[in-house]
Amino acid sequence: MRALRDGCTPLEIIDALLMAFPALGLAKLVWAAEQILVLDLPEFSPELIHAKPQWREVMRTDDIADGEVARIDCGPRSVFVYREGERFRVYDGLRLTCPKHQWQFDIRTGECITKGNHPLKAFPTKVEGGVLYALW
Repeated sequence: MRALRDGCTPLEIIDALLMAFPALGLAKLVWAAEQILVLDLPEFSPELIHAKPQWREVMRTDDIADGEVARIDCGPRSVFVYREGERFRVYDGLRLTCPKHQWQFDIRTGECITKGNHPLKAFPTKVEGGVLYALW
């Protein structure tokens, strides 16, 4: 969602929908809420909706070889990790295809390479004690 990319929190989005209710009417408000549910965005999950960004353990760095991609489940969020030497990128995939929209992304850059025009969401990372952490 553009609002999330632009820095709005999930609660701000819900608040904006509720504030628009008188102008939109109930049917459009319900439709918008259903769209949020269909997208299954981790930011709207009960575990994360009130959460402040924090460093979350993703995986041990020796569990992924240079140039490889791994899909990791981290609680309510599934991420893709790409390792390039000692640099790690964590995305919300080398070439990842969205099963819902068929957009394809290059994991090395995060750029959308077919169909869409929005890059992958990348999270800040750090390594401590051989463990990769991502901030969300």
